[in-house]
Amino acid sequence: MQSETPSEHTEGSGADAELEGGPGEAQPWEPPSVTPSFSPGFLGIGEPLSEPEESTPLETDEPEGTIPPCPLWAMKDRRHVQWSDLVGFPPKRIREAFAVGDDAVYVIEDGHHHVIVGRAVGTVADGCHYALVGRAPLSIYEGFRDGQLSRAAAFNDAEDVVLCGIDIDEEDKASDIFVVDFYGDGSAVPPAYLPGRPAIEFAEPLPISEF
Repeated sequence: MQSETPSEHTEGSGADAELEGGPGEAQPWEPPSVTPSFSPGFLGIGEPLSEPEESTPLETDEPEGTIPPCPLWAMKDRRHVQWSDLVGFPPKRIREAFAVGDDAVYVIEDGHHHVIVGRAVGTVADGCHYALVGRAPLSIYEGFRDGQLSRAAAFNDAEDVVLCGIDIDEEDKASDIFVVDFYGDGSAVPPAYLPGRPAIEFAEPLPISEF
């Protein structure tokens, strides 16, 4: 009577190994297939954003209707974050237009001690608008308001002065705001872009400068 001993052909024996490459032959290790449990965004790779149903918040909260979208949207886009807003001590709201036409200069608040000044520079055939925007001391606004300062001097003491492009899609209520050129201060601004100069009809979009 034969004793019941484990068969040489049981699971895991040389028989199975022979099918996979011969008795006793080591099989190459392959890493298991694992699906990452984290989002690529965790490593700084952003995920695609869906197209917003509404355009930009820059057109909201403007009951005065004092300043047209160009340059208003660029002016709001260039404002600085104010800590006073976060602690419930916001600056006085300013929405002012000084003069009309080519002399027009617009002012909004940018904290308690500064304002953003802007003016429309021109347009291009594809619908893009260009605006000159800069940050100036509050005294500039006070000088305009009190009639002691000429609009031509709006950018004399301004800093962070840029030429912005505002691509407005009236049908879809959408906009794209981008910096075309950066001047640093008002002294570097091309004279043709300053207040008092006629609006420019550009033949083609302006090239975006490398900063």
